[in-house]
Parts: sequence; C-alpha cells; structure tokens
Amino acid sequence: MRVVFDVAKPPYSPYQFIDRTQPNVAKGQFVYYTATLKELIQAHIDGDQNSPFQTVYIGGTRSYDEGNNRLLLESVVFGTSGYVSLKMKSNFQALFYVRTENNDYFEDNAQDAISSDWSDTTDARQMLAEEGFPSVWVQDDAEFSDSRTVFGLDSGDYFSIDVDGESSNVAQMRVRLSGVDYFNNKEISNETYVWKLWIRKWEADLENPDFVKDDGDQDDGDQDDGDQDDDQNDPISDDCPDGFVYDPDVGACVPIEDDEDDDDDDKDDTNPIDDVSGGAVVLVAIAIGLIIYVAVKA
Repeated sequence: MRVVFDVAKPPYSPYQFIDRTQPNVAKGQFVYYTATLKELIQAHIDGDQNSPFQTVYIGGTRSYDEGNNRLLLESVVFGTSGYVSLKMKSNFQALFYVRTENNDYFEDNAQDAISSDWSDTTDARQMLAEEGFPSVWVQDDAEFSDSRTVFGLDSGDYFSIDVDGESSNVAQMRVRLSGVDYFNNKEISNETYVWKLWIRKWEADLENPDFVKDDGDQDDGDQDDGDQDDDQNDPISDDCPDGFVYDPDVGACVPIEDDEDDDDDDKDDTNPIDDVSGGAVVLVAIAIGLIIYVAVKA
C-alpha cells in the first residue's frame, strides 16, 4: 500500500515563469536558491530545515563539477556505480537538465514527451512552457550522440537515476510528475550528468516591490464570492480621483456631470446678437437725444 502525503504547492506550475521571472502580484514571490546543487544535497543530509528536498538518496561513484552545479554519476566495473534520487519538499520547485552518453536513451525510453533537435536548454524550456506542466522534453536527434532531457519538478515530485541498477532505494530511471512516470525504468548503463538549472521556493507573504496594478487587478486579498454588489466587486470603484466616478458600462473612471456647468454651457451657446447689454441701451438713448437737440437748434 502506497502512502500519499499532502504537500503544499505554489499557485503556479514549474513551467510558469520558467525563465526565472516573477508573477505580477502584490504579495507572493519565488525565491531562487543561489546555493549549488552539491550544497543543497548536503544541506538535506546534514538535517538543515532550509533544504528544498523532502528525501535524498545518493551514493556510488560520483563527483561534482561546473561550480558544483553538475552531478556526474559514473558507470564503473569495479565498485558501485553512481545513483541519486531527489524529491521536492512542500512549496519548492526545480528545473533539471540531464545528459547521458547512452545515445538516444531518453527518446527511446520516454513514456510521454515533447521533443525537438538539440541546441541548448533555451528551446527545451520554451517548449515546456508552451506545453504546460506536467510534461518532459527529450532530444530527438541523438541517434549518434549523447541523449538529453529537461524536466521540472513540483512539490512532492521526484526523479531517480541509478545508472547500473545497484541501489535498492533508487529507481534506474524515473521522473514522476503528479503521480505519473514519464520514462521506462530501464538502466542507463553509461555516464550520466545532472544539472540544476534552478531551484525555487514560493514565499506567499513576500511583497513584490515591482508590482504594477492594472485596471483589471483585484486589490490584495479581495475575492469575488458572487454575492456582493457590482460596486463592491469592482476593483477600482473606490480609487477614482476627485471629480470622477466609476462607470461599470465603460469599465473606467469618468467625470462627474455638473448641472450648473451644463447651464453655463447653454448660455455660452446663445447668439451674441440677441444678447444686448444694458450699456448698449444707454448709448442708444444718448445718441437719440443729441439728434433731437441738434434738430431744435437748427
């Protein structure tokens, strides 16, 4: 009987913000670990609570290089060949790149995968982001070269590699995402390299200093339960500047109409010829008086 433990997962999948960007939300951010793969594995072995791994199995002939971010699992005749298994802890995600000297291994043994020719991990990450999680990417032109795969792990997911099948605790080749295995559990039987592309933790209470609020964004913590009035549901109804009011039909703040201003506008539109001032009447009366005076003197 398999025991399934509940794990807390970030609100975004490993293939969202796969290029290490952040969601545009006021609160909640990914923290990317700068420690090396070697340091993070050792942290778990030492019992460090900040380790991103729920379980770690590692042994056999192995070494690290490339700044301790690449783990080499060797296939040896004398001694024990290398093996590793890493399972992600709650609220942690990871992206790994694996290469083996066993030509075309990953394409031949993938249960379900997206594939393309190899250039670098950029194309693989882009395809994973477009495909969505869960999925894995494999190289499809490795018939006469090293074989490659790129995959992400969500909280509770794991991968296992035992190049010569010598550990009772580690599968020979397994990537389990959301409870589904994506490779046949077959020995690789050749040198295998594991890169940490990134490991990140979701910090729900971490504020985003770069948050940009759009008109359609809700205020932090507001949720629409479907029972509130329209004005309460609207995220910006209380944010209109003085002299403006939110119009739900327009979807924006609009000027408040003023009846007195409208009356003034109507006066401005009257014909100036019909608008005779009191001063003009006085001038006309004086002119008539002068005409009468001159006529009498004559």
